[in-house]
Amino acid sequence: MKVLIIDDDKTIGFFLGKILDDLNVEHVYKPCGECGLNEFMDGFENDNPFDAIFLDIYMPDYDGIQILQAIRDFEKENNLPKTCVIILTQSANVGIALTSKNFGAEKFIRKDSDVKQEIIKLMEGKGCLV
Repeated sequence: MKVLIIDDDKTIGFFLGKILDDLNVEHVYKPCGECGLNEFMDGFENDNPFDAIFLDIYMPDYDGIQILQAIRDFEKENNLPKTCVIILTQSANVGIALTSKNFGAEKFIRKDSDVKQEIIKLMEGKGCLV
């Protein structure tokens, strides 16, 4: 399994990376939406695609919904299977959760929740990281 983390908060990137390290999951961290999107597309071009993406909703350059939409457009244009996208946010805004689901996110996780437990659930087959 290979996971892409896109989050402008380097502390969150390190924290998620540590959890994934503990689970022996290969991962790449990118601190901005544009560089994360480029890394995602490069993965397909290099025949080494990501299985899942942890995507922050609020970033300075692009918001997560824009990145999610670009990912889905790229997949559709290239006849690729959908990549598992998990939205991460500090916000409890239900509207954001619904919007992210409408654009094809599989999961919406609040950063103040037990993120490690949520990731473990996803790894155990109760989500899209199987």
